[in-house]
Amino acid sequence: MTGMPVQNDFYKNVSVIGAVVCVAVAGWAVAAGRTAFAAGTLVGYTWMFLNGYFLFRLLDIGLNAQFHKKDQVLLLSIVKFPVLYVAGFFILRSGAFPVSALLIGTGLFFVALSAAWMKANLSGKMAGPERLS
Repeated sequence: MTGMPVQNDFYKNVSVIGAVVCVAVAGWAVAAGRTAFAAGTLVGYTWMFLNGYFLFRLLDIGLNAQFHKKDQVLLLSIVKFPVLYVAGFFILRSGAFPVSALLIGTGLFFVALSAAWMKANLSGKMAGPERLS
């Protein structure tokens, strides 16, 4: 379980970087008078954040032999796949948010993921099998 803190720190960095950037973009949109765009950006980022969180948890459980818990895998799988994707379908179907704002929100997650990956690799915090490059 030596890899757990590194992975948790990595996802925390993704979360913090993404939240800061997303709130900045949403703040800009509110200042420009586009509240639906700001809300759509926040919803898109939040959806992608939850998707990533459940994926990281499933990977943690699956890759750590000491950490196998079948009930947690089932629960996370039920939440991640049907519930999260059905929610995403209804978010898109509702038309409450501009699709471009939802795409920007989900894209900001990948910007944060890239920034956290670069930060982890440049700082040398990831070594051995956990190294992403």
